[in-house]
Amino acid sequence: MKKLIFAVAFLVCATVTNAQVTTETFDLKGKVRFVEETSYQYVVKFGEIEVGNFLGRKCIHFNENGLLAKKYIVRGDRASRDTSEIETFEYVSNDKGQIKEVNEFSQYNYRSQKSLKYKTKYKFDEAGNVIQGIKYNGNDGSFYNGYRYSYTNGEYTSSQAINSDGSDSDNDYSYQNDNKDRLYDYFDYDDEDVTNKETVDPQGNWIKRIFSKASKQERGKERRIIYY
Repeated sequence: MKKLIFAVAFLVCATVTNAQVTTETFDLKGKVRFVEETSYQYVVKFGEIEVGNFLGRKCIHFNENGLLAKKYIVRGDRASRDTSEIETFEYVSNDKGQIKEVNEFSQYNYRSQKSLKYKTKYKFDEAGNVIQGIKYNGNDGSFYNGYRYSYTNGEYTSSQAINSDGSDSDNDYSYQNDNKDRLYDYFDYDDEDVTNKETVDPQGNWIKRIFSKASKQERGKERRIIYY
C-alpha cells in the first residue's frame, strides 16, 4: 500500500496508511528501546576538528513491540536545565498497534511542569487506513483543526480540511510533512561536493554521522542507543 506520511502541527506523528510507527520506520535495526540524537556544528581549533555549537537534541522511546511510544525535542542551552525548551509527544496505540491518539506537551525548561498543548485523535476504516485526524486545543479541548483522508483501491488519493462538525473546510492547514525527516533534520545541500562519514554500532545502527562540504566538516550528529 502506498505510504501516507503526515504530521499534525509541528513534529507530531509520522505514519503510514495504517498508522503504525515502529523502529523500522526510522531505519533502526534490532530491539531498540531508546534513541538520543544530538546535533552539533563542528569547528577547527589548533588544526583539529572539534565539536562546536550544540544545535539540539531529539529522543525517541519504543515499547517492547517496537512501536513508537514517546518523543521529545530539546532546544536551547544543553548545559542549563533552566534554559532548555522541551516539546514532548506521547503516543497511544490501539490493540492493532495503530496510533489512535497523540498528546503534545510543552515545557519552558526541565524544572517546569509540562502542560498539554494539543491532543490529536485518529479514526480508521475497516481496512486500517487513517481516514480522519482531528487536533484539539489542550487547555479547553476545543477544535483546532482537522483533515479527512480518501483512498481508492487501498491507495491514498487525497485529503480534505474539515470543520469541527466534519463538514468540508476552505482552509488548508498544511500539516502534511514527513515527520521522520523533520526529526532527523537531514542536511541537504544542492551541491555534489557533499559527503558524510558514519560510524555504526554492532547492530548496524549509526552512532556518529559527520557531514562535510568541500572537505570541510560542517555538522554532525551523535546517537546514544539503548536496546531491550
